[in-house]
Order: sequence, then structure tokens, then C-alpha cells
Amino acid sequence: MAEFKNATALVVDVRRNGGGDDQVGKLIASRFADKKRLYMTTQERSGPKHDNFDPKKHFFVEPKGPMQFTKTVILLTNRLSVSAAENFTLAMRILPHVTVIGDFTSGCFADKYTFRLPNGWYASYSMNLFLDQNGMCWEGIGVPPDLKVSCDYDEAVPERDPVLETAISLIRSGKLSAQDESENIRPTESLAFLLEKEIASDGIEKATARFNDRNVNDPEGIYYLDYYEMSTLARKWFTAGKFEQGKAVLALSTRIFPEMTSTYSLLGMACMQQKNKTETLRALEKAITLQEKKYSPQSRQFSEYLADALIKEYLSGGIGALDRQYMALKTKYPMLVTERLLNMLGYSLLRFKLTELAIEIFKLNVKQFPQSSNAYDSLGEAYMNAGDKERAIENYQKSLKLDPNNPGGVANLKKLRGEK
Repeated sequence: MAEFKNATALVVDVRRNGGGDDQVGKLIASRFADKKRLYMTTQERSGPKHDNFDPKKHFFVEPKGPMQFTKTVILLTNRLSVSAAENFTLAMRILPHVTVIGDFTSGCFADKYTFRLPNGWYASYSMNLFLDQNGMCWEGIGVPPDLKVSCDYDEAVPERDPVLETAISLIRSGKLSAQDESENIRPTESLAFLLEKEIASDGIEKATARFNDRNVNDPEGIYYLDYYEMSTLARKWFTAGKFEQGKAVLALSTRIFPEMTSTYSLLGMACMQQKNKTETLRALEKAITLQEKKYSPQSRQFSEYLADALIKEYLSGGIGALDRQYMALKTKYPMLVTERLLNMLGYSLLRFKLTELAIEIFKLNVKQFPQSSNAYDSLGEAYMNAGDKERAIENYQKSLKLDPNNPGGVANLKKLRGEK
């Protein structure tokens, strides 16, 4: 950006770009943004009916980094601009100084949920609804260009590029003008971020009252409420040991998003931190009831049900109950109750500093998958977090015996032994 800061215009080319990480595209787009703008919302499929979706997740492009290029920009797209390249196109086209030239993008936005069939085959389906800032879904259609310029993908004369030539011609003409934004008013103020700020400055009661008022009374349409931001905020408070603040955020979430099962799962984790068994079981029972109602075994969120069911049984009946529940779930859902499920659950517990339970989950994983280097590696890490140096070393040694090419295991073992 520093190199091009004095350029008259820039051409950004995402033709034949197969996609990748949406956050990378968002980061690049932020270097062209002049102010914060909503460019996309996504929703994840979360139930048996066609219109069963979780709340919207909001995506904004806004200035980031030390320098932005806000002069004329032309973005080149075609039918081979796919996935993250298309989300990048949505972020760029909302900027008034950007003109999109070329062809429609691929129309392949949604993430996929992949699962294994009993015969060993893998199947996948689209699990998200991607909408632009106006609520338009371009899935299967592709993002349209501002100016369509056809070009054969297998151009017979490779030194010719009609799309790029058109872009250069438009720049030299000096006739490109910024888009009219008079009707392009979208929400940009996060109620979750305001809540965080005001809880810290004014206390829970006043901040909650203002949150409720803004959520109901917003005549100018400047506020938006994102469940995922609320969830992130609650986790942040809990991680900082501020239980009452986190619980206040979850209380608002359960009222506004009563069908979001992960709220109750998160509350259960937080109550475990406080060693409040009664409230933990109450939250997990609520989560499990909703999960059984909403999610089929083919849905991505079904793993939440499996994880919460295991935790609940452990809290209710100890190690024996955990083992029995695991075998019951494994028998009923053999393709879903996997090493990966237990490993993810264990690390989730570690993040909440529930190390004792995490160790039991990792021990169960080792018991069920004794030839897995990763299972021993995870158990070693949990023991290391617990300060049990001897058991940590023992499990890292077992991990490296199964897989000597485990750099993380080698590094942690040296650290535990005090070696350089």
C-alpha cells in the first residue's frame, strides 16, 4: 500500500482465484475502506425445516492498518472467482470508489458440512445462507459486475486481456465516479460492543437498561445485534473471572435468542467454573433438551449435544457414568462419537480452566484410541496445565513413540525436562 499510495488508481484482480480464508479477504478489503460498512450477513442452517437458521452473523469492512487507498479502484472478477474471493468482492463492491468489471463470480459461497456414510463414503451439503448488504443471496448466481466484459477463460492470444484493457481504458478516461450512497444506510453500531464498554464504565444494571432501550428503539437503524458477538463477550468476561458480567450478557442472550443452545452450554461451563453443580446441571439439561429438538445427527451442531451429554453424565455420576454414556452414544452414533469429538471437548474444557474434567475426557480418549499419538499428546498437555510434570512427561513420551515427528510434543517434553 505504501508503494502504491501515489498511484492514480489501482486494479485488483481476483479472476481465477479459488478462495481460501474469508478473514484474509476482509483484511485486504480493509486497506481500501474509508469508513465502516456492512457488506454481508451469514446464517447457519440449524433445524429440520427449510427456513430453520441461527441468527445472522454480521460482516463489516472498515479501515484497518496505517494506510488506506481510497482513490479509484477497479476489481476484476470472473466465473472462476470462487468462495472467499466472492466474499471479498462483496466487501469491495460496497465501497463507493470501487468498480467491478468482468463477469459474474462463481456463486459458491456457503461452507459445507461433511459427514461419513456407513459404507465409508463422504457426503457434504451447504450449511449457510450468505446474503449481501441488501439481503440478496447470490448463491448459484454469482456476484454481478458493474460492467460486464466477456472474455474466454482459455484465451487463444495470451498477451491480450480484454478485461484488463477495459479497466485501464476507463481509468485513463477519467470518467469513473463514486457510487451514490444516498440510500445506502446500514447499521454499524454493535450493541454487544456498547454493552461491554458500558458494563465496564457504568455497571451491569445501567448498561443492561441502555442495551434494552437501544434494541427496541432505533429509529435511525444504526444499531445491530449479533448473537456471536454476545457469546464472545460472555466468554471474555468468564475467562477474566468476571462471572456476574458474563452471566448478565447470557441472560440477555437467552431472552433475545431463546433457541440458541450454545448459550446454555456456555452458561453450564461458566457455572462449572464457579463449582455450582445445581446451576450447571440445570443449564446443561436446558441445552440438551433444545439440542434434541433442533438438531439431527446429520447437522454440524449435533456434536454440541454429544459433548453436553457426556459432561452431564460425568457431573451426575462420575467416571463410571461417563464411561457408560460414552459407550451408549458410541453404539447409537458410531460415525459421530470419534477421537476428534473427545479431543475438541477436552480442549474446550481446558480453555475454561476445567482441567480436572478435561483430563478425564482425554483419558477416555486414550482408552478408546490407544494407538493415537494425538490423544496422548492432548493428555500430556492437560497434565502439564495441571502441574503434574511426571504424568505429562509419561504421556508425551507415549505420543512420540507412536509419532516421532510431532514437533509440539518434542518441544513440550524438552520444556518439562528443562532441556534447551
